[in-house]
Amino acid sequence: MKRIYGSIVCLLIGLSNYGQSDKAIQSFCGIQWESDTLETFTNEGFLRQVFKDKSLISLGELDHGDGSSFLMKTELVKFLHQEMGFNTLAFESSFVNADFLWKSIGGELPAYELAKDHIFYIWSEVEEMKALYDYVDQQKRNGTPLEIVGIDPQFSGNKSVEDFLSLILDNLLFQRAVVMDDPNFAKFKTELNLMSQWFKFPKEKDHVMSEEEFRDYLSYLKGLVIKANPKMEERFEKYFENVLLMSEIKWEIRKDAFEQRDKKMFDNLVYHKDKAENGKIILWAANAHLARNDGDFEEMGKHHMMVGLKKLGDHIHERYGQESYALAVVSSAGKTLNFHNKKLNKIAKPSKGSIEKILKESPQGLYDLGELEAHLGLDRYISNMFYTNVSCKTKWSNHYDGILFINKMIPSTPTW
Repeated sequence: MKRIYGSIVCLLIGLSNYGQSDKAIQSFCGIQWESDTLETFTNEGFLRQVFKDKSLISLGELDHGDGSSFLMKTELVKFLHQEMGFNTLAFESSFVNADFLWKSIGGELPAYELAKDHIFYIWSEVEEMKALYDYVDQQKRNGTPLEIVGIDPQFSGNKSVEDFLSLILDNLLFQRAVVMDDPNFAKFKTELNLMSQWFKFPKEKDHVMSEEEFRDYLSYLKGLVIKANPKMEERFEKYFENVLLMSEIKWEIRKDAFEQRDKKMFDNLVYHKDKAENGKIILWAANAHLARNDGDFEEMGKHHMMVGLKKLGDHIHERYGQESYALAVVSSAGKTLNFHNKKLNKIAKPSKGSIEKILKESPQGLYDLGELEAHLGLDRYISNMFYTNVSCKTKWSNHYDGILFINKMIPSTPTW
């Protein structure tokens, strides 16, 4: 049975050569893009084959500001949820705060309005994400939930610190008043606010506790909560565990922070996957986190700080291997939103021999990299799929399983 979804998904099983006309290339489409607003999946069987026996599907994006990819990924999420039994969607957002979002969905306020309090603003305060939250809202109300969870040890959302403090205070009995009057609690709250700043690290002069004092006080609060709740859920243990790791990577700038964060995101992902119905989970994260074996990249320009580090994608591939499928977003033209300053990043003109140049006039959609490379006879070739305008040469199927190709990227539309 054909099903209608709301964005631009066109699955290509391969091309015999990249000099073919658009019409010839379209003959390889498993899903035809029928209009600007509605598409029909005309080859669900092929989609099912691509995702067959997969329990972890990772959906990447260029640099968190690529609005077109948000729309495309939303449609894949719907398909995976409705047709393939994936009932958990994990965001590269706070392990703690995402739980608050999920508990709130289904009430008076729509999920899109709630999300900004608990999810990074790049995915909660842009127009292109509204369709996903509306879908999550509807499905929970219909009794067919797609649960949202987080994997990042960092806080996220406008209520980032407030959420965690409420976990502590709401689970204390007689100690609640004592804790709130404790001068160390005020200092602890200050430190949490310092570390909650995304992409910012506290300055030494701003700290009001030593790192050791912070850890000791966090342990003290955890002990109080456990004493008040002897049968405290395992989830609460994870909350404190993630905040401790956040302090280790955010106290100051440290060389190993990226790898520590990615390792913790993987641990959190495993935890959620083990809890997920059917053990199936969809991951929403950046291309750069999903890459594996990127030490094999041949960089075509200056060294990028994230190349060569052990990433979330490496951990996923080591643990899940053939059970997982990672999709990177690729685009030949257009712009992305710089989420730091609302300015636009122009996607560079594709270089000769790059996959972006090869696919420039092709339909946009999902390409299996192994199939694509085999049909085009590609071995090592250039792409910017690791990060916007970061050009590397490699056999890309060694790093991702597929790509979501977008002819011209439309940037996210911020509402913050």
